[in-house]
Amino acid sequence: GDNTIVGPKAEIEPYTVIGSNVIVEQGASIKKSIVWDNSYIGRCAALRGSVVCTGVRIDNNVSIYEGTAVGDNTEIKEFSVLKPDVKIWPHKIIEKGTTVGSSLVWGSKLKKNLFGRTGIPGVLNLDITPEFSAKLGGSYGGTLKRNDTVVITSDGLPCTDMIKSAFISGILSTGVNVYDGGMATTPMSRYAVRALAAMGAVHLKTDMENKDRLLFKFMNGKGVNIDRNSERKIEGGFFLEDFRRAKTSSIGHLWGAPHLKESYIDNLVGSVDVEYVKKAEPKIVISSQGSLVNNILGPILERVGCHVVPVKANGQMNFNKGKPSIQKGIYEDIMEAVAAEKADFGAVIDRHGEELELLDGRGSVVADDLFMVLTAMIIFKARERGSVVVPVNAPGVIEKVAKQYNGQVIRTKTSPQAIMNRVMEVDELSEEKELLQFLLQYDAIYALVKIVEFLSRQSLTLSQLLSEIPEYYLDVKSIHCPWEAKGTVMRRLIDEGRGKNMELLDGVKVYSDNGWALVLPDADEPIYNIYSESFSQEAAESLTDFYTKRISEIIQQKSSEK
Repeated sequence: GDNTIVGPKAEIEPYTVIGSNVIVEQGASIKKSIVWDNSYIGRCAALRGSVVCTGVRIDNNVSIYEGTAVGDNTEIKEFSVLKPDVKIWPHKIIEKGTTVGSSLVWGSKLKKNLFGRTGIPGVLNLDITPEFSAKLGGSYGGTLKRNDTVVITSDGLPCTDMIKSAFISGILSTGVNVYDGGMATTPMSRYAVRALAAMGAVHLKTDMENKDRLLFKFMNGKGVNIDRNSERKIEGGFFLEDFRRAKTSSIGHLWGAPHLKESYIDNLVGSVDVEYVKKAEPKIVISSQGSLVNNILGPILERVGCHVVPVKANGQMNFNKGKPSIQKGIYEDIMEAVAAEKADFGAVIDRHGEELELLDGRGSVVADDLFMVLTAMIIFKARERGSVVVPVNAPGVIEKVAKQYNGQVIRTKTSPQAIMNRVMEVDELSEEKELLQFLLQYDAIYALVKIVEFLSRQSLTLSQLLSEIPEYYLDVKSIHCPWEAKGTVMRRLIDEGRGKNMELLDGVKVYSDNGWALVLPDADEPIYNIYSESFSQEAAESLTDFYTKRISEIIQQKSSEK
């Protein structure tokens, strides 16, 4: 075609048609293929018996095999492989190093990694379809041994149940057995995998703010999120499609778990010293938007001896870290109920049973970092010379509390897997062998009941316990940072921190006379998060402002060097 450029050592073999304004870079090889106008073929790319439509960008070292068709304005990034007979619809992005074995029709991009920070997210019937789920089930089952057993649960919505059915079918096809736990909270799924001695569990749930978004949450046999190595094995099987298929006689068995809810409730109630609670007769205001949470929370609290005042949560609850946790109106409703009923305190639980926020009689809201400090204090008081695991961005006041009770603070990375695994290890090594911190941190219903028990034992109010926590001041800010600049920012900050009191456990943490600041790249988004703690809120904000400005300067310098 007109204005087409073919680079040196590029091979255009017989039965190939190339349109106008096409660039074929050095070392590329095209055989029995059709390339339409305005497309770009990168260095050492290989096309065999394929059709590339208008405006397609094929980066270096991409391989496209027989029978494949790539739609208009699609971008295929470096080292990707399109297997035979794949169809890529227009305006798609194939991420670097991705192997595509089936057609990409819906969604805007196909990523190299399925997993995000807490599981596999996606939009229902766009990213996550029944076909996708069955294939994912096969790749998950392929990482397990034949006749292993796993637990699968969901939040009970029709959309998650549909996807769950397809997912279970994929698992069964690999010869792995499945307990269908039905409708459950995430903590119930973590409990089920231990109670049923299964090899793992997967919980399907919708997003708190957008029910069109789903999440697959994978857990190991202890109920802890699976590690990155396990995630890679699942991704490898999914993209390469090389997971096993069982013979007809070896298909996995599907069993129900009809008494999971009752077993979970009995186990939780059995862990509480009911006599202390009944003697104290606490009155608790509770609120949740989760139907299952509401169905089990009230009865559990009443069984252990609490008076329960339910408040309907009108409006959207938002438990995302760093954002206002609940709409102001919901706070006000709960605080009014606490005052009117002369209750001890109020409690709000998200609909998946994972997040707990407390409101005392004085209007204090216990959430996020303050809830972490509160649970640490409870553990130090409950366990002589106890240990508490916290992420590197947790407030330093926890060390002050630990010193007061001869406790130990173990710092770890901020990823959910790193925190969970370390918490589980420490809990299992404790004299009581009780998963105290794990459940306080990851099971909101358990946490509420155990906090009620602790306050009853100690004859304390929540306000009195909070008053024992020393004052501290935290600040958190985020700044956009292009993916390609993230490494440069980290290297520059490390170089500039040499000679200072610096820690590199996760991100860059720099200590000074005024406190500390932590610069942490986000794993899923093109942003940096900056955390700081100091002697005043103004001083903490000054630290985050300094590093926000410095990161912006480094990004600008890198941009000007191009």
